[in-house]
Amino acid sequence: MEDKVPRFAAEVDGKYASAFISEALKQGIVDGSVRMIHSDGSVIIPLLRIPEHIELHFELRDASKYPWHPRGNPAAIARSMLRLPDELHKLLPSRWEMIGTSLIIKMHPALEAHQEEVARAYAVATGATSVYRVSGRIRGAYRKPSLQLIYGTGGEVVHRENGVNYVLDAAQVMFSSANHDERIRMASIASQGEVIADLFAGIGHLSMPVAVHCNPSRIYAAEPDPVTYSYLCKTVEANSVQRIYTCVNDENAVLNLRNCDRVILGYLDDTRRWLPAALSMCREGGIIHLHEAVPRATVAEWKDSIERMISGHGKCIHLRKVKEYSALEAHMVMDILVTHPCS
Repeated sequence: MEDKVPRFAAEVDGKYASAFISEALKQGIVDGSVRMIHSDGSVIIPLLRIPEHIELHFELRDASKYPWHPRGNPAAIARSMLRLPDELHKLLPSRWEMIGTSLIIKMHPALEAHQEEVARAYAVATGATSVYRVSGRIRGAYRKPSLQLIYGTGGEVVHRENGVNYVLDAAQVMFSSANHDERIRMASIASQGEVIADLFAGIGHLSMPVAVHCNPSRIYAAEPDPVTYSYLCKTVEANSVQRIYTCVNDENAVLNLRNCDRVILGYLDDTRRWLPAALSMCREGGIIHLHEAVPRATVAEWKDSIERMISGHGKCIHLRKVKEYSALEAHMVMDILVTHPCS
């Protein structure tokens, strides 16, 4: 199949190809739909538009004159660009997370001496402008990622998913691609005109799909971390939902709402302690979405304990696993129908 032709092409001496690609990736102009072409010591790079302010010599070519081929598996492309010993090739990442144009990979310790060269290859193969290496576990009450920038300049990106724009810096704000299905579910779960409280908003991970797709009357979202809050505000603007979306840079208790149609408890650490507050915020017939990290061996017991907590006030109407959270835990979500709100 050779019918895909990029709009522009740049021919660069092979010695300077990596530097040129790095600059072109920063400008977001590399056409990632087709493979680059290696020809007589030069690299023909497919482009979406003409480069600006790249201080490297290149020749602009007629893209229609080249036999372009669709990209294959990005991991295979990255491996083909790297000249590493066989024992290290076997350790190259086969999976990663892409947030906007930021690539997040887990790097084997044996590859540390080559991490910049590995990161550059994966950036070219995936079209990433920045590459981060996972350097530790999620940290603190605000669930901060532990990432090391190993390629590119990092910083703010826009992650587009299911018609929703999320604005964030992947090194400062936690965003899990594994929660994709739950965000999709939230995009169709609410009725028109609802009033919704998001008690652990983040950047609107769970409430922004509702804002964009469900036409609610009002969403009130609390986010105490100043950095995350700043990206929440940018995400609201990026989706043009300022009219219905109210952000509060404080703990969720300050919302002090009543008669909500829906309350989102999108935290994972002992979230059940916020159930009484959520039950007091909801009207009769409202829905609470309770998220929590639960030991996989005790999911049934967890469900029973939550049902005892809400006895006389609500009942479980839906239970599902969002994702594997750790070696022993699962990220669970329970939808609770409020039958008698707390006073």
